[in-house]
Amino acid sequence: MQQRAWLVVLVVVLLLGLCTFALLIGAGGAWLIARQVRLAQTQAFSTLLPPSTPSPAAEEETPTPTLPAPTLTTTPTPPPTPFVTEPPPNVDFNGIRFYLDVQLAQGVLPELVAASPGDAEEAYPGSVYPEFTRFTFQGYILRNTTQTPSLSVYPLPEYRSMDRLVDEVADSLLRLLQARPLTAEDLPYLPPPPAAQLIQSNLRYVEFKNGDGLRYLTQFAQGFWPINNQDLFYTYQGVTRDQNWYVVAILPVAHPSLPPNVGSEELNLADPAGYYAEIEAQLSALPDDSFVPSLDLLDSLIASLRIR
Repeated sequence: MQQRAWLVVLVVVLLLGLCTFALLIGAGGAWLIARQVRLAQTQAFSTLLPPSTPSPAAEEETPTPTLPAPTLTTTPTPPPTPFVTEPPPNVDFNGIRFYLDVQLAQGVLPELVAASPGDAEEAYPGSVYPEFTRFTFQGYILRNTTQTPSLSVYPLPEYRSMDRLVDEVADSLLRLLQARPLTAEDLPYLPPPPAAQLIQSNLRYVEFKNGDGLRYLTQFAQGFWPINNQDLFYTYQGVTRDQNWYVVAILPVAHPSLPPNVGSEELNLADPAGYYAEIEAQLSALPDDSFVPSLDLLDSLIASLRIR
């Protein structure tokens, strides 16, 4: 009986020892497994961060500096430049092309004018000339004027050879185009007129497609006549860059500040030169668009010209 009791005690002790050993082994395995899991998570997390990215702990230790907000400066955008299309020429004759605005005239009569040879020294002024092209404006905006509205193109070398005065006028024009003075005492005019120029105002240099020239307002008479809307006209005197062609435009103009016309009597003035100087200054100070037709419209006609 006593031996059995010791045997039972021994079995119980062994069982307790086995249980304790099993518990120790189980706890150790669980700890090892948890440690392996934590290591795997740490490695996995570290592989997701780029080499230059600090760890969360480092971010807590070194705060990111706060940069000042950038100051935005805005430059105003300029409005787009409107695209202006130049109208194509609607007059084309004998190698001469230009654009005629219907505000100026309803049309043109083009013609090739036959040459008028002779001795220019003895002939009536302007009656000797080579064959040239002339455009006479039809339905012009002004009616009943003493000057017929027209645009003419002369062959310059031939014209020079026929009249010594043409040679002088053409050379004078070339000098003015090179120097471009704002005022000049004697402005060129062809064909040679049979009368005197009373005024020369509103001088401006205007280029055309293959040449250059100048325009001004003038009036001719054989005595002291008032400046008036029946006789005043715009003239353009120009030359192509190769100096082969000379351009003449004669286009009547009017202004509300001038008398409409004059009678048959000459102007009786104590100081005619002072009167004409005053009229020149008055007209030169007026805006171009205050004339009829507008001087800008006439300049645009000239600027559209191309010869050959």
